Amino acid sequence: MSHPQQLGKYLITGLVGEGAMGIVYRGLDPVIKRTVAIKMLRQRLIEQGAAGASLAARFRNEAQAAGRLMHSGIVAVHDYGEDALGPYIVMEYVEGATLRDHLRQQRRFDDAEIVGLMGQLLDALHYAHEQGVWHRDIKPANLILTPAGRLKVADFGIARIETVGLTQVSSSIGTPGHMAPEQYTGDQVDRRADIFACGVLLYQLLTARSPFGGSNENVMFQTLNSDPMPPSRVSSAERPGWFDALVATAMAKRPEDRYPTALLFKQALLSRGRAVLDIEMPVTQVPPPPPRFVATPANETAEPGSAHPSSASGSRWNPDTLSRFESELALMLGPLARVLVRRAAKESTDVASLRTRLAAELTTAGERDSFLRRTEGTPVAAGGTFGSQGSGGATRRHDDTLIGENVVRRAERALAHHVGPIARVLTAQAAAQAQSRQDFFARLLDHVETDAGRHQLRQALQQLGS
Repeated sequence: MSHPQQLGKYLITGLVGEGAMGIVYRGLDPVIKRTVAIKMLRQRLIEQGAAGASLAARFRNEAQAAGRLMHSGIVAVHDYGEDALGPYIVMEYVEGATLRDHLRQQRRFDDAEIVGLMGQLLDALHYAHEQGVWHRDIKPANLILTPAGRLKVADFGIARIETVGLTQVSSSIGTPGHMAPEQYTGDQVDRRADIFACGVLLYQLLTARSPFGGSNENVMFQTLNSDPMPPSRVSSAERPGWFDALVATAMAKRPEDRYPTALLFKQALLSRGRAVLDIEMPVTQVPPPPPRFVATPANETAEPGSAHPSSASGSRWNPDTLSRFESELALMLGPLARVLVRRAAKESTDVASLRTRLAAELTTAGERDSFLRRTEGTPVAAGGTFGSQGSGGATRRHDDTLIGENVVRRAERALAHHVGPIARVLTAQAAAQAQSRQDFFARLLDHVETDAGRHQLRQALQQLGS
């Protein structure tokens, strides 16, 4: 295929990689002369019905998850945009190779190197976890090692943000062999799923092999029911026994038996490493969350060939209104906010519908309520404010009063009989977007393929609504 010369304001300077789902380009931001990586999803995949919509949601989720994180150990997301060729994410350009590349080349890391690499990874994950983001797909292919020895976490495509999120394109949330038991069973997932995956990675670095092998079914069975051979007993590994307890704790079957945080895992690893290895390894403190930068008209640089949200959305909108919406939304969605504001402004006929559309893009009831409170009093047009419309009927509480947490959970269990663990994500999404309880049920029924299955689910949901 022919490649574009430009995406948005970014000039394409080279091809980094290409796959069935997307392409990664090397690019240049012409305004600040910064080299970037541009990850583009193929438009033809997005157009493939429900599967395409799920894939697009996963792609946007990556921008949303990584866009809120600013840490030296995480590949930074600078921007999100949409082009006729497909949506794209503009990221930090990182020189280096993935840990998967190193392992495939049979590179053997010594004990001190492994402790250092794991310390960097756990630093970055602890920061992400404190921001309410669980990665859920930690594996060698998603970890980049720079020539200077710095580790970078990439690919937040199936990350879970706070308590709800759009996360995957299939019912398998993660990569078999790296998934925690609760990811297979569809139970509640939190930061400790990443702890488990870090234990798997530590095992791979120590032994140069995966702790679980065989088909995906066999890997799932082993993950749920058996423990791998301790690293020190793998004959080809030749590793000291003190790693064994660390791996076993991180890979415990029950989340409550693992290290509760990445920081505690790191401290245990470094403490043991300093006591045993003949090197000095200072504990790197996890940096506090930096102040969030939000683009506003006062500090925003105009993009060549692109319009501010106000000009892209029609003259009926006050530029200050759209700028305020974008700034407030960016606090939770990062660079994705600009695209969402433009789109919602084009599709909305009044301020009430615009606010509702934007609030529905947020993943939790708390975020939606916070956004709606903060946008009250924003200028609507010359001489007008939201205050005249106030909090009167323009806004509703999606899943708190019309649906209810109990109904959502019971509906999730009913849907899980038909679609598996993905039911949790689908019900959360439907609860956030539904205008009524019946609308919520209708959205769930859309995810069941067979007539018999829809009939069975409809009966179960009707019992909830009675």
